[in-house]
Amino acid sequence: MRLYYMDAMRSTLMLLGVVLHAAQIYNPDHVWKVVSSERAVFFSELSQVIHLFRMPAFFIVSGFFCLMTVVKYGEPVFIKLRSKRIIIPLVSTVLLINSVQEYLLGNFTLQRFFLGSGWVSHLWFLINLCWYFLFTVLLVWVARQLPFFKGMFAISASEILSRRCLILLLPMYDFFVIGLGKVIPIYSISLGGITLFSFLIYLQYFLFGLFLYRNKNMQCIFSSFQWLYLFLLVSACVSLAIVPKLFSGLGLEVVEVYLQGLITWLSCQFCFCFFSKLFNRQSRVFFYLSDASYSIYLFHHLIVICLGLWVVQLELNMYFGFSLIVACAMLLSLCIHHFLILRLPLLRLLFNGK
Repeated sequence: MRLYYMDAMRSTLMLLGVVLHAAQIYNPDHVWKVVSSERAVFFSELSQVIHLFRMPAFFIVSGFFCLMTVVKYGEPVFIKLRSKRIIIPLVSTVLLINSVQEYLLGNFTLQRFFLGSGWVSHLWFLINLCWYFLFTVLLVWVARQLPFFKGMFAISASEILSRRCLILLLPMYDFFVIGLGKVIPIYSISLGGITLFSFLIYLQYFLFGLFLYRNKNMQCIFSSFQWLYLFLLVSACVSLAIVPKLFSGLGLEVVEVYLQGLITWLSCQFCFCFFSKLFNRQSRVFFYLSDASYSIYLFHHLIVICLGLWVVQLELNMYFGFSLIVACAMLLSLCIHHFLILRLPLLRLLFNGK
């Protein structure tokens, strides 16, 4: 059975990258590649809300489809398919798009671009996926070699604790990452363009995606409306606002880390529930956007920067400027996909891996 809502959700999460990066131009809390002199708290809050669930939910979906593909085609075919789909667009975008982007920003030197982090830019998630795909292949291989490990991997959430309460334990992983950061420099250890911190912090969501594929009951719960989860989400948001008045020092840090993690997991669950309820059916629009979202994401960053440099100079109203950048970046990226990527086999290979 095809899960149409996951395709719709994945494409929407990718497209939200356009909104997120355009908002950074007017975000008073963050200095981005292009900055407007006119800023507003609205854009800071918008960025925080999108950042809260967008990439975690994306990695959950990626984990789900990753294991599905490995099980369906086997490890050798999976590696061949994903290498073509991920590595070729990654290299093409670095050489043909991100290099131009850095040049326009006045930051381009060969040493800074290739030896620094300039080449990564918005492509960091592709590097994460490369590591996670290799990890999945290794995990599946071990599971096939060791029957008892395969049994452990297939344990249902009900054998651990009540499935609906499992989400309360998931934020505990963040304490592991923070604790590890106090022992080794995970924020500076590089894994080919990303830090060990980035690898570890998003790994939990990818692993949960693998778990959802293996556990149909949890998949059903996570994509269905739960009054308990809604109550927990509202309670966690309210609690996060008042805990600074009740705690201080280490206690405040522990409570905030847990609540922030819980809010992220519950937001992901709400995202799954929303798309499962409204978009779990065949749709020509989402089928097209699902195919186009990859191209849009690869090209939009450069387009947003170019438009941002132009709009900032015009000194337009920031809300109008933001809307203009988002609309034009979406449209131009979509046109590139429709009139170039789809029609020219070489470009389709370079920027879609097909």
